[in-house]
Amino acid sequence: MLLINPTGRIVEVDKNRANELLQAGFKPFDTEPLHNENVFVPAVSEDGTINVKIVAPVNAIDGYGHSAETMMLALRELGVNAKMHCHDHIITTFSKKEALKHHTIKDFELIVVYHLPMTCKFYATPRNRLIGFTMWETDTPPPLWAQTLNENTDRVFVPAEWNARTFKRAGLHAQCDVIPLGIDLSTYKYIERPKRETFTFLTVAAMDNRKNPQAVIRGFVEAFQGVDNVRLVIKTRRGHWRYDLDEQKIIDGDERIKLIDDDIQREELMQLYTDADCFVFPSRGEGFGLPPREAMSTGLPVIVTNWSALEDIAKEDIAYPLKVRAVVPAEYPSWERFGTKSLGKWAEPDQEHLVELMQHVYHNQEEARARGIAASKFVQRAYHPHVGAQKIIDIIRSNYI
Repeated sequence: MLLINPTGRIVEVDKNRANELLQAGFKPFDTEPLHNENVFVPAVSEDGTINVKIVAPVNAIDGYGHSAETMMLALRELGVNAKMHCHDHIITTFSKKEALKHHTIKDFELIVVYHLPMTCKFYATPRNRLIGFTMWETDTPPPLWAQTLNENTDRVFVPAEWNARTFKRAGLHAQCDVIPLGIDLSTYKYIERPKRETFTFLTVAAMDNRKNPQAVIRGFVEAFQGVDNVRLVIKTRRGHWRYDLDEQKIIDGDERIKLIDDDIQREELMQLYTDADCFVFPSRGEGFGLPPREAMSTGLPVIVTNWSALEDIAKEDIAYPLKVRAVVPAEYPSWERFGTKSLGKWAEPDQEHLVELMQHVYHNQEEARARGIAASKFVQRAYHPHVGAQKIIDIIRSNYI
């Protein structure tokens, strides 16, 4: 049976030890009854209901976990018996209570593996029909990924046209469908922001080479030397700054810059969006790009790299597209896990243009506010959770029933 241990992780335990563990501080995991856990759930029930299990990292603080919950709940709202299965990163602290009600360890005929492609090998059996749902951020995904998808899935879902093109280039032969990820609109609602005495730039990103928040720090300092009524808020996770000592020195020496490296609830993230006046995201490459879309949903004007899957939102009428100076070989410190050091190319954003855009937004706040309103309308229409969920339903009805 499943219990939640004192650190918030879901763990499978022997039923004979349940009482002992509950007394030791474990908590019940409120999910479906497990007495019939060995039942095989068909793709469609006798009453016509679609049944699908979504395998994902259940850790709603990160992009995969957060969007997996949104996807599952949207499918349920449209009448699908959608369930979640924890593959790894089983942390419930940041999950929605409604999502936690729909976890399962039952075997389903139809499984969507929303994870890295190698995970598909764990769920590919003769009686399962497997759909891989994944993404990649450079112009060429690892060849091993495409090979694994070809060998273990019926078809592949990706969240942007960028991925469809790049996976095909990497050798993907399986049918590939573009399914846009949904934004959690119950949390990231449009907010009317007043004109404030201090203008706040915000970036939300892991402090790594690909996300490139170092460019935001350097750009902010260069753009606003001697300007007091402006600040920069950087939201990262788990102390990545220990590896970026040059930027750490800049932060320590500039009281206008605030660093947040704690894990926070999505309501707290929404408050950061609410308190900001412009979102900056000079990423070198994204398979989708959840933070800038969330920011846009709330009405924030966004400066975003015009490359990779960000091309879909880097439009002049809804954002401030950041020019790409060059396309260069991607550098991953831990490339071994991908099976090759050659992992394609990604963008090198134009630093001078970033400075110009930050200054432009600061000096043209009414224009930026209007662009943020347009962005919110676009994102809430294009990335409403039901858009992707309905596409999944249509594909299942046409091909699996």
